[in-house]
Amino acid sequence: MELNARMQAQRLAENRLVQAAKLAAVGEMAAGIAHELNNPLTSVAGFAELVMDAMPVENESRADLELVLQEARRARDVVRRLLDFARQSESTRARASLNEVVDDIVALTRHLIATNGVELKLNVQADLPWVTMDENQIKQVLLNLVHNALQAMPNGGEMEIKTVALSRFSKDGVLFSVRDNGVGIPPEDQTRIFEPFYTTKGNKGGTGLGLSVTYGIVTDHGGQIEVASHPGAGSIFSVWLPL
Repeated sequence: MELNARMQAQRLAENRLVQAAKLAAVGEMAAGIAHELNNPLTSVAGFAELVMDAMPVENESRADLELVLQEARRARDVVRRLLDFARQSESTRARASLNEVVDDIVALTRHLIATNGVELKLNVQADLPWVTMDENQIKQVLLNLVHNALQAMPNGGEMEIKTVALSRFSKDGVLFSVRDNGVGIPPEDQTRIFEPFYTTKGNKGGTGLGLSVTYGIVTDHGGQIEVASHPGAGSIFSVWLPL
């Protein structure tokens, strides 16, 4: 039993190293591409603004130019997100309440959840210990998991967000999870969903970055993220963070 436990721990460590190497490689590529695109996009947006300033309000071409400016800014935002993915900003960590993180994300997404025909159930532990974390990064993790759950239930369904104190590997910690009863994830995809740019939603605008960024944030906090899913029966993503 001890040997099996050691072998399992070694496999887990090897998988994390492989994932970290993939993230590093994609980060370098993303940084190079983003820098190449950023300068021409800035020029397009800047000169479009200059032309609009000199253009009469009643000019028929003004609406077209506003569209050019809008799309240039949107592309620039995509580039900025790629750069953020390539170089993680300095993390600011402090002791904070995970339940408050859940409250904030629920407040942000409650309307979206309702309009998608999804019933939300909250199952949070009242006396949950505080965790040392970057609150904004953990909010990003939870927001990604909530959005994935909504996309897995295109015809509505049920979502549960849960928090609980849980010890792992002789370490005290807390666990939060997002469960849905949506379409589920095929077994062949479950081993790859944390890979950068791997997505099963390419025809719906998926980039394959959400879960890989989530994985990076969780492991950088010394935590673990796991998925359990069955096609047609839904999925549950669990994130464990040490105290």
